[in-house]
Amino acid sequence: MKLIHNVKLERRFAEKRAKMRETGRRGKELEENTLFLVTSHSAALKLYQEGLNINCSAMRALGNPACGVYLHRHIDVLLKYHQQNNLLTETIVFFKVLLGKVRTIPPCMRKGKAEVDPTAKFDCHMSQIPPNLKDSIEMQIINSAVYLYEFDAFCKTMEYPRQCLPYALVTVRFTGHKVKTAMAPLRFGSATTNPSLHGKRMHQVQSPLA
Repeated sequence: MKLIHNVKLERRFAEKRAKMRETGRRGKELEENTLFLVTSHSAALKLYQEGLNINCSAMRALGNPACGVYLHRHIDVLLKYHQQNNLLTETIVFFKVLLGKVRTIPPCMRKGKAEVDPTAKFDCHMSQIPPNLKDSIEMQIINSAVYLYEFDAFCKTMEYPRQCLPYALVTVRFTGHKVKTAMAPLRFGSATTNPSLHGKRMHQVQSPLA
């Protein structure tokens, strides 16, 4: 279990919060939420150095992945989805996220239908349908997803939405699978400008669906 320390990303996150506050955001729109991403070691390395960027998801049900990013609210659903679809599962990345103004939409399930674009004056999309253990795992993963985006001063979506801050990661494997060598703490040339990892015990996080 590792905590991530990246001064650049933390500064971006603080700037985004300050900007939201300046524009009149209050209450829940400024609250920190914990969301999850399951990925490979190599993808996690790039992510905590550079941040979470657009064009990194195959999901399309809540928004165009070329304009925003996808994270998930329920880690048990996310892990089950990866296991059932034989997807590479090496690292869970924990994110601090400012959801901002949420737009709930019906998931776009029809193939060939144009993806939903980010909505002006909103910060993310969620499904109108709450996740339910009785649903198929495909529906559970969609209904637990959050599609996040950020507009710049020219009303274009930004490559790295600043409201998503990676802050911890856990190396994982499914029982019975072969274990790769555990990822060692990384060393960087400058502790003031580069991210670093710090080993630290974390409290167990429970999913609401667990």
